[in-house]
Amino acid sequence: MNDFKLDSEPRIKPGFKAPDAYFESFADRVMLSLPLKEVKVVPLYRRRPVWVTSVAAVFILSLSLIFTRKDTVVQMPDNAAIENYLLYQANVSSYDLSQNLSKKEISDMDKSFVADEISDEAIEEYLAGENVSIYE
Repeated sequence: MNDFKLDSEPRIKPGFKAPDAYFESFADRVMLSLPLKEVKVVPLYRRRPVWVTSVAAVFILSLSLIFTRKDTVVQMPDNAAIENYLLYQANVSSYDLSQNLSKKEISDMDKSFVADEISDEAIEEYLAGENVSIYE
């Protein structure tokens, strides 16, 4: 393979030759060619003062609070619905219920159970009608 002699013999002559001391006075010539008077830049949008936008925000917030305020009527479920929910759907034990009751409420419940005492005959009729076996 032949050795390249690019450093010793240039084959292509450069197309441009800078005059002597061209780059020494370049900065001065550029500064002279710039316009002396500065042109005022016109912004594409006007910047509103901060207090104007804050007043508008407070106004919109107050309007939204006034118009969104509605008197909502909350319909409370009746006692039977609450009792059915607690019996069949809630995973609440009798211990959990007793923790939330006061002593007066528990004693009132005991009195109501004593007053509503069920006779033995009624229990026997219920068990006979339900097909419940003692040995199950």
